[in-house]
Amino acid sequence: MSQITPTSDRRARHVAALGFFLQLVSFGGMLALGIWSKSDAIIALARWMCAAIPVWAVVYLVFKQLGRVSAEELETAELRRAREAGAADSIFEVDDEALLLERNRLRWMVKWMLPGTTVLVAAMLIIGQFLFWRWTLGQAWDPVAGVRHTDNPTLVMWFVVGVGFFSFLGAHYCVVLSRIPSFRLLHAGGSFMAGNAVFCLTLAIALGAGSNIAWAEPLVAYVIRVALVFVGIELAVNFVLDFYRPRTAGVVPRPSFDSRILALIADPGGIAKSIAETLNYQFGFEV
Repeated sequence: MSQITPTSDRRARHVAALGFFLQLVSFGGMLALGIWSKSDAIIALARWMCAAIPVWAVVYLVFKQLGRVSAEELETAELRRAREAGAADSIFEVDDEALLLERNRLRWMVKWMLPGTTVLVAAMLIIGQFLFWRWTLGQAWDPVAGVRHTDNPTLVMWFVVGVGFFSFLGAHYCVVLSRIPSFRLLHAGGSFMAGNAVFCLTLAIALGAGSNIAWAEPLVAYVIRVALVFVGIELAVNFVLDFYRPRTAGVVPRPSFDSRILALIADPGGIAKSIAETLNYQFGFEV
């Protein structure tokens, strides 16, 4: 398992909880704004933010379980020392795998919950677009008969800018923190939050130009929707390739819902490193 101290475990868990809360509030605010403004672009952005909520939830649960595993290992070590010193007499072996309940629960989460979250997020990104989007690209250029757009672009723009700004701060903090090995899981949530910031910036530019370019906002709606589909396909491919990835005993692997495409956005200074990590991920050794 990932070895972390109780202090760092609490910090990682708190950051994950904060990321979940920020993502949930961003989704709720964007959904309400999209319904009020009747903007398909904002609704598409809200669907993206909704898909990231399960990512943050499972990251929090894994960090919480890692904390329990750490506590269990400390308790097991104390019992072992006490038995060796003759101060404790137990009929059970302290190293019996069947008794290490928290470690077994973590293994179950790694085996089933992480891949299951990938399937859920990929389905939300891909299937959601077919359910809520009429796939006619020509409508993007017709703001009347095609995609709906807001009648208050300036007012809506400032709200979008605010959400994008806080998403950028959260994404940068999580991505930087994830460079510490024990905080590695935060990278997945930080990458999705970086997607929030990029989409908000793109939409804000379109809203600002909406008074002069009528098709800017509808076109951005299609760009966001297509991007959601591409990320969903990437996660589906990651899920399949994850079956062939070599495993290291005692280590929580990089989850398949940690998008490599979003990693290029979240950490632009490490594009070459991201490519190298992708190759290493597929081949199972340092290329």
